[in-house]
Amino acid sequence: MPHITLTVEQVQLLLANLEPMQVRDAQGNCLGTIHPLFTAQDLAEAQRDLEMNTNWSTTEEVLARLPRT
Repeated sequence: MPHITLTVEQVQLLLANLEPMQVRDAQGNCLGTIHPLFTAQDLAEAQRDLEMNTNWSTTEEVLARLPRT
């Protein structure tokens, strides 16, 4: 499959952005849109969940509850 390798700066810009970002050529023509992995709403919801949940388990505790195969 054809691909384009981004520079470190381009990757950082994409990862830091919480909104869809247009990709344009040198003449300003829109080539497409890249959507973020997580939106600001996703992050806010995760933050609320973290603040509300005080009952945490360690990895060992979770593994101990899983059925053995």
